[in-house]
Amino acid sequence: REPQVVAGIGHDLAEVLFGVAAEGDQGVGDAAAHLPFLVGERLDQLVPRLWQHRLTLVVAPAGSGKTTLLAAWAGLADAPAAWYRAESVDGSEERLVAHLGAAFAVVVPDLEPAWRSVDQAAQLLDERPEARLLLVIDDLHALTGTPAEVALERFLDNAPPSLAVVAGTRVAPSFNLSRRRVTGEILELSGDDLRFRPWEVERLF
Repeated sequence: REPQVVAGIGHDLAEVLFGVAAEGDQGVGDAAAHLPFLVGERLDQLVPRLWQHRLTLVVAPAGSGKTTLLAAWAGLADAPAAWYRAESVDGSEERLVAHLGAAFAVVVPDLEPAWRSVDQAAQLLDERPEARLLLVIDDLHALTGTPAEVALERFLDNAPPSLAVVAGTRVAPSFNLSRRRVTGEILELSGDDLRFRPWEVERLF
Protein backbone atom coordinates (compact mmCIF):
# COMPACT_ATOMS: atom_id res chain seq x y z
CA ARG A 1 0.00 0.00 0.00
CA GLU A 2 0.98 3.61 -0.35
CA PRO A 3 2.05 5.56 2.77
CA GLN A 4 -1.04 6.85 4.53
CA VAL A 5 -1.58 9.22 7.43
CA VAL A 6 -4.54 10.42 9.42
CA ALA A 7 -4.57 14.06 8.44
CA GLY A 8 -7.68 14.89 10.49
CA ILE A 9 -6.14 14.29 13.90
CA GLY A 10 -6.87 17.28 16.13
CA HIS A 11 -9.54 18.70 13.79
CA ASP A 12 -12.68 16.64 14.37
CA LEU A 13 -11.82 14.03 16.97
CA ALA A 14 -15.42 13.62 18.09
CA GLU A 15 -16.56 12.39 14.70
CA VAL A 16 -13.43 10.33 14.02
CA LEU A 17 -13.36 8.61 17.38
CA PHE A 18 -16.95 8.24 18.52
CA GLY A 19 -19.02 8.10 15.32
CA VAL A 20 -22.72 8.80 15.31
CA ALA A 21 -25.31 7.32 17.65
CA ALA A 22 -27.47 4.63 16.10
CA GLU A 23 -30.74 5.91 14.66
CA GLY A 24 -33.55 5.65 17.17
CA ASP A 25 -31.11 4.95 20.03
CA GLN A 26 -29.97 8.43 20.92
CA GLY A 27 -29.89 7.79 24.66
CA VAL A 28 -27.44 4.92 24.33
CA GLY A 29 -25.42 7.00 21.89
CA ASP A 30 -25.19 9.87 24.35
CA ALA A 31 -23.96 7.55 27.10
CA ALA A 32 -21.45 5.87 24.82
CA ALA A 33 -20.10 9.22 23.73
CA HIS A 34 -19.23 10.00 27.34
CA LEU A 35 -17.35 6.76 28.00
CA PRO A 36 -14.01 7.78 26.46
CA PHE A 37 -14.19 11.22 28.03
CA LEU A 38 -14.58 9.89 31.57
CA VAL A 39 -11.56 7.63 31.32
CA GLY A 40 -9.83 10.27 29.23
CA GLU A 41 -9.95 12.87 31.98
CA ARG A 42 -7.64 10.62 33.98
CA LEU A 43 -5.38 9.52 31.14
CA ASP A 44 -5.11 12.95 29.55
CA GLN A 45 -3.17 14.07 32.61
CA LEU A 46 -0.30 11.96 31.26
CA VAL A 47 0.19 14.14 28.16
CA PRO A 48 2.81 16.44 29.76
CA ARG A 49 4.79 13.34 30.75
CA LEU A 50 5.12 11.99 27.22
CA TRP A 51 8.33 13.94 26.62
CA GLN A 52 9.85 12.69 29.85
CA HIS A 53 10.16 9.25 28.25
CA ARG A 54 11.57 8.17 24.92
CA LEU A 55 8.66 5.74 24.45
CA THR A 56 5.12 5.51 25.80
CA LEU A 57 3.67 2.06 25.23
CA VAL A 58 -0.04 1.21 25.48
CA VAL A 59 -0.44 -2.58 25.48
CA ALA A 60 -4.06 -3.76 25.51
CA PRO A 61 -6.43 -6.13 23.66
CA ALA A 62 -8.41 -5.20 20.58
CA GLY A 63 -11.39 -2.99 21.31
CA SER A 64 -10.02 -1.62 24.57
CA GLY A 65 -9.74 1.97 23.36
CA LYS A 66 -6.06 2.23 22.40
CA THR A 67 -6.69 4.16 19.18
CA THR A 68 -9.12 6.47 20.93
CA LEU A 69 -6.53 7.28 23.57
CA LEU A 70 -3.72 7.81 21.07
CA ALA A 71 -5.84 10.12 18.95
CA ALA A 72 -6.94 12.12 21.99
CA TRP A 73 -3.31 12.55 23.07
CA ALA A 74 -2.37 13.65 19.55
CA GLY A 75 -5.10 16.27 19.64
CA LEU A 76 -4.08 17.53 23.09
CA ALA A 77 -0.34 17.60 22.52
CA ASP A 78 1.01 21.10 22.06
CA ALA A 79 3.28 19.88 19.28
CA PRO A 80 3.12 18.60 15.69
CA ALA A 81 1.80 15.03 15.88
CA ALA A 82 2.65 12.56 13.10
CA TRP A 83 0.35 9.53 12.85
CA TYR A 84 1.35 6.14 11.46
CA ARG A 85 -0.86 3.04 11.49
CA ALA A 86 1.28 -0.05 11.01
CA GLU A 87 0.20 -2.95 8.81
CA SER A 88 1.67 -6.38 8.23
CA VAL A 89 2.91 -5.37 4.77
CA ASP A 90 5.18 -2.77 6.38
CA GLY A 91 7.68 -5.37 7.54
CA SER A 92 10.82 -3.93 5.92
CA GLU A 93 12.88 -0.97 7.08
CA GLU A 94 12.36 0.62 3.67
CA ARG A 95 8.58 0.60 4.00
CA LEU A 96 8.72 1.72 7.61
CA VAL A 97 10.91 4.69 6.73
CA ALA A 98 8.61 5.61 3.83
CA HIS A 99 5.58 5.69 6.13
CA LEU A 100 7.37 7.65 8.84
CA GLY A 101 8.55 10.22 6.31
CA ALA A 102 5.04 10.60 4.89
CA ALA A 103 3.55 10.98 8.37
CA PHE A 104 5.99 13.69 9.45
CA ALA A 105 5.68 15.53 6.13
CA VAL A 106 2.01 16.21 6.92
CA VAL A 107 2.73 18.07 10.15
CA VAL A 108 6.30 19.40 9.76
CA PRO A 109 6.74 22.08 7.08
CA ASP A 110 9.63 21.91 4.61
CA LEU A 111 10.65 18.45 5.75
CA GLU A 112 12.39 16.21 3.23
CA PRO A 113 10.35 12.96 3.45
CA ALA A 114 12.54 10.82 1.16
CA TRP A 115 14.41 9.10 3.98
CA ARG A 116 16.66 6.14 3.18
CA SER A 117 17.05 4.72 6.69
CA VAL A 118 15.87 5.21 10.26
CA ASP A 119 19.31 6.60 11.08
CA GLN A 120 18.89 9.34 8.50
CA ALA A 121 15.36 9.98 9.77
CA ALA A 122 16.63 10.47 13.32
CA GLN A 123 19.37 12.80 12.13
CA LEU A 124 17.04 14.97 10.06
CA LEU A 125 14.53 15.24 12.89
CA ASP A 126 17.37 16.24 15.22
CA GLU A 127 18.12 19.15 12.90
CA ARG A 128 14.55 20.47 13.07
CA PRO A 129 13.87 23.72 14.97
CA GLU A 130 10.69 22.41 16.62
CA ALA A 131 11.06 22.18 20.39
CA ARG A 132 8.74 19.17 20.51
CA LEU A 133 7.49 16.55 18.06
CA LEU A 134 5.16 13.62 18.62
CA LEU A 135 5.07 10.35 16.69
CA VAL A 136 1.98 8.18 17.24
CA ILE A 137 2.15 4.57 16.05
CA ASP A 138 -1.11 2.62 16.06
CA ASP A 139 -1.22 -1.19 15.70
CA LEU A 140 2.46 -1.65 16.41
CA HIS A 141 1.83 -5.39 16.83
CA ALA A 142 1.59 -5.63 13.02
CA LEU A 143 5.40 -5.27 12.89
CA THR A 144 6.16 -8.01 15.44
CA GLY A 145 9.15 -10.13 14.45
CA THR A 146 9.95 -8.12 11.31
CA PRO A 147 13.02 -6.12 10.24
CA ALA A 148 10.82 -3.03 10.58
CA GLU A 149 10.43 -3.69 14.30
CA VAL A 150 14.20 -3.97 14.68
CA ALA A 151 14.68 -0.76 12.71
CA LEU A 152 12.08 1.04 14.81
CA GLU A 153 13.98 0.24 17.99
CA ARG A 154 17.13 1.62 16.40
CA PHE A 155 15.17 4.74 15.49
CA LEU A 156 14.07 5.10 19.11
CA ASP A 157 17.65 4.81 20.31
CA ASN A 158 18.85 7.54 17.94
CA ALA A 159 15.86 9.88 17.95
CA PRO A 160 16.37 13.40 19.33
CA PRO A 161 15.12 14.31 22.83
CA SER A 162 12.57 16.61 21.20
CA LEU A 163 10.69 13.57 19.85
CA ALA A 164 8.23 11.59 21.95
CA VAL A 165 6.99 8.28 20.54
CA VAL A 166 3.63 6.85 21.62
CA ALA A 167 2.61 3.39 20.42
CA GLY A 168 -0.51 1.28 20.80
CA THR A 169 -0.21 -2.48 20.43
CA ARG A 170 -1.94 -5.74 21.36
CA VAL A 171 1.33 -7.35 22.42
CA ALA A 172 4.55 -5.92 23.78
CA PRO A 173 7.19 -5.38 21.10
CA SER A 174 10.47 -7.28 21.03
CA PHE A 175 12.38 -4.22 22.18
CA ASN A 176 14.82 -4.30 25.08
CA LEU A 177 12.10 -3.16 27.47
CA SER A 178 14.08 -4.16 30.57
CA ARG A 179 16.82 -1.68 29.72
CA ARG A 180 14.31 1.05 29.01
CA ARG A 181 12.58 0.44 32.34
CA VAL A 182 15.85 0.69 34.24
CA THR A 183 16.79 3.94 32.50
CA GLY A 184 13.31 5.42 32.79
CA GLU A 185 12.97 5.71 29.00
CA ILE A 186 9.55 4.06 28.89
CA LEU A 187 6.08 4.79 30.23
CA GLU A 188 3.83 1.73 30.09
CA LEU A 189 0.05 1.48 30.18
CA SER A 190 -2.02 -1.70 30.11
CA GLY A 191 -5.61 -2.61 29.43
CA ASP A 192 -6.35 -2.12 33.11
CA ASP A 193 -5.41 1.56 32.80
CA LEU A 194 -8.05 1.94 30.09
CA ARG A 195 -10.85 0.46 32.22
CA PHE A 196 -13.32 2.44 34.26
CA ARG A 197 -12.60 3.28 37.85
CA PRO A 198 -15.54 3.05 40.31
CA TRP A 199 -15.86 6.82 40.55
CA GLU A 200 -15.99 7.06 36.76
CA VAL A 201 -18.90 4.62 36.64
CA GLU A 202 -20.70 6.65 39.28
CA ARG A 203 -20.31 9.81 37.20
CA LEU A 204 -21.77 8.05 34.16
CA PHE A 205 -24.95 7.03 35.95
